[in-house]
Amino acid sequence: MAIQADNIADLILQTQKDLGELKWTMIATNLQKYTMLPQLLKKDSVELQGGVGIQWNIQVRLTGSARMTGLYDTDSISTQDVNIVASVPWRHATANYSIDERAIKMNSGKYQIINLLKQKRISALTDMAELMEQQGWSKPTDSTDTDNAFGIPYWIVKNSSKGFNGGNPAGFPSGCGGVSSATYPNWSNWTDTYSAISKNDLVPALKEAWIKTKFTPPVPHPQYGTQPTVNNYGLYTVYSVIDGLEKLAQDQNDSLGNDLTKYMGDTYLFGRVPVTWVPYLESDTTAPIYGINWGEFKSVWLAGEYMKESPPVKSPTQHRTQVVFIDCTFNFICYNRRSHFVIYK
Repeated sequence: MAIQADNIADLILQTQKDLGELKWTMIATNLQKYTMLPQLLKKDSVELQGGVGIQWNIQVRLTGSARMTGLYDTDSISTQDVNIVASVPWRHATANYSIDERAIKMNSGKYQIINLLKQKRISALTDMAELMEQQGWSKPTDSTDTDNAFGIPYWIVKNSSKGFNGGNPAGFPSGCGGVSSATYPNWSNWTDTYSAISKNDLVPALKEAWIKTKFTPPVPHPQYGTQPTVNNYGLYTVYSVIDGLEKLAQDQNDSLGNDLTKYMGDTYLFGRVPVTWVPYLESDTTAPIYGINWGEFKSVWLAGEYMKESPPVKSPTQHRTQVVFIDCTFNFICYNRRSHFVIYK
């Protein structure tokens, strides 16, 4: 059956009834907020590269040449390789929206209640936001998974032992970026656990993780990313942790008065570092808190493929239908795993 104007659901819904000009209510999304795409679109969190993949250098050892010496002592020359190369492959994502040319004409002028084309574009971009949220807060199943990006749980790995014990992610025996923590123990993130959201349990665990993941090189040198600071650091967790921390703050504040909303919100400060609620993490029953230095955790995009929106093209099977594609080639990388941590229940 041929599709006519009265068969197009969007056209009927948006042009028949007076719903208020050029506005609509969005209830199609599942999450209250999206943390990943807004972060990835920040200038400081994005890098553009070329080539068939993403790679960077890691110095894994010192030469060991420094020693105490005496007068006329014999030199001991130390020469060895100190660098290795980490790499990750590109991953690709796409979204699209389409509209019949005649529908555009019908949804115009005095008959236009909303901009149907604009709504379709925003829907496609929202689809991309949902996909990026899922990709950023998850990891591929294992090394044979060539579809999914290397999200935060791939780089920041849980371990019940306190310390730099976040080793190789499950399913990746060769390690993160092809570098194994079994071979190079310093290529590990900080880990810890907590039992209660209290000043004697979670609070000191957070404090220790924050202090011990801040590495300052003794000799300045060109390096990837930036050191963790209040401005580029973030803590990300579930609602129960946000709620517990706010109650702790309330209990310690004697000057609340009648302002019961002083500590109410989806972002709480811990030592001036924002603790942000991530709705996507609510399915994680371990109630994790991720500490991320966005100066060293980046999204890398293939140059020219950064949320690239193509010109409208005609559908090969519907000659009056215009289709626009939104494509990107990217992946997530962590330049220094030791600058990140995860604490969980």
